[in-house]
This record gives sequence, structure tokens and C-alpha cells, in this order.
Amino acid sequence: MAEENKKKVEEAMRAAQARPAQPPQGASLVERVNKAGCLMGFNQKDITTYLSGMRDRIAAVLPKHITPERIISMAATTIAKNPQIAKCSPGSLLGALMQTSILGFPPVDALGYCYFVPFNNRKVVNGVETKVPEVQFQIGYKGLIELARRSGKIKTVYAEVVREGDEFEVEFGLNPNLRHVPMLDAGKPMKYVYAVCHFTDGGYNFVVLSKSDVERLRLRSPMQKGAPSGAWLTDYDSMAKAKALKQLAKYMPLNIDQQEAIATDEAVLTPDNFQAGRAKIEDVEYADEVEAVEAAAEDTDEQDRQ
Repeated sequence: MAEENKKKVEEAMRAAQARPAQPPQGASLVERVNKAGCLMGFNQKDITTYLSGMRDRIAAVLPKHITPERIISMAATTIAKNPQIAKCSPGSLLGALMQTSILGFPPVDALGYCYFVPFNNRKVVNGVETKVPEVQFQIGYKGLIELARRSGKIKTVYAEVVREGDEFEVEFGLNPNLRHVPMLDAGKPMKYVYAVCHFTDGGYNFVVLSKSDVERLRLRSPMQKGAPSGAWLTDYDSMAKAKALKQLAKYMPLNIDQQEAIATDEAVLTPDNFQAGRAKIEDVEYADEVEAVEAAAEDTDEQDRQ
């Protein structure tokens, strides 16, 4: 019995440590959010009110065709739909939303243009290593295709997966050539992924990655140590295509704006990273050591934040 009570006490202590500390009653909304370090547990009205307090700061760095109200509305909706995002710092969420708006990408995972990935970023704060939940901005394969098309120098660009049983031939050298006749069986394992672009002047280029090449590129990300997780778990084919397209982008005639946009892939962005309607690449942060954010507890007491 004593051992059982001891376990219950330990579990309660762990739960208390996991829940952000609550500020005293009567504290302002900003004080309560700053104390919590995230927006988890706040109602949508309070979330919108808090983000609206950053309106002028957001407006100062957005291009004229994007209103800060749109960013604030998207942020509030995103937080409401994804409890893990709600656990992340508001600044990193706003940064990701600002970038996706500037690029004109819909922030919906299923559409494949971009992804918001919650993770614990290991940082040193006041001399102490701590885990800071933040949002990482990732560009999907459809987003990369859209950026390439905007150059005006690319006629078509696409990526495909080669599976076991497909007819596939590739030849490099003076006359590079690629031939793929698929079996159209999505249940077969992946063998290769390739990306192709045809230029408006009549030329073309392509890149081919083996499954092991894709895995090596995936594992370079500090968020992908071990088995696939996040978008790699739910949309492996799409993420593999994005890797092929990103390799091919090195040989595409992209302008500086498109190159800078691609450089924000897998970055942690905040409003401070933006100036004159674009992300300042020289100030962008890339996480070195990270781990996934645990799912928000089902029994979070929203009233604690009211």
C-alpha cells in the first residue's frame, strides 16, 4: 500500500513539473502567457488578444499584401487545432506563420506545401541547459516546386518515387537520360526517388536518390535520429520527393529571393528574423539537438489560466 501511494505521489509531482507554473490571480494576460511560456490551455479569445498585442511589430515586417490580422487569425486557428503547437513558444509559431504567408503557402500539412513541426530545442538559458518547445518551419515538396516555377526560367518541375517492380533506367555522362515505367503499385517498397526540371530554353536536369541516400539526408536533421517521425512518418514519399527537389534546386536558375526562401527550410523563425518583408537568413537559427514535443495532456485545466 505504501509503495502504491509513493508511486502516486511521484506521478503527481511529475505532472506538476510538466505543467507550466501559474502566475498569481489578477496578473495581466501578457504576464500569464510569459509566465507559462506558451499558449497551451488559454482559450481562443485570450490567444487572439495576446497575439493582437504584437500587431504593430508583425505589420512592420510583412509585405503590403499580407495583413497582420491574417497572421494573428491563422496563429489562433493553428494553436486551437494542434495542442502540441500550443506548447511551443508564441514567437516561433508567429515566425513560421509569417514565413508561410510571405511565401504564399497554405499552412495545412495535408496540402504538402509546408509543415509546422513542434520540438524541444535544447538551449542554454542563464547558464543552464533547458528544453524550449519551439516550432520548426519545413518546406514540403509542393512548396519547393512552387518556388522553382516562380523563377520564370523553368518550364516544368516534378518529382517521382520508383518502387520495386518498376522499370527504371538512368544514364549520366555526355547524354544524360532517365526512363521510368511505373507498375502503379503504391504498396511496393521505395527504391529510388528522382526530381526533374525542364528549362524554358529547352535544357533539362535531374537528380536521382536511392532509398539509402534519402535516409542519410533524413538523418542529418537533428529531429530525425532513429525511426521516421513527424511528417516523415505520415508522408514519407512526399518528404523524400522534397529531398530530391532540394538537391536539384542547387542546379536550378533561382533568384536570390527563392534561394533565401529555401534556406529557411528546417529553421526556427521568430518575428525578430524578419525585415522589409523577408526573413534575414544571416539571423536564422537551426536547431542542433532536439527531441519531439510530447502530446499535450488531456486533462489540462483551462480554468487555471483564466
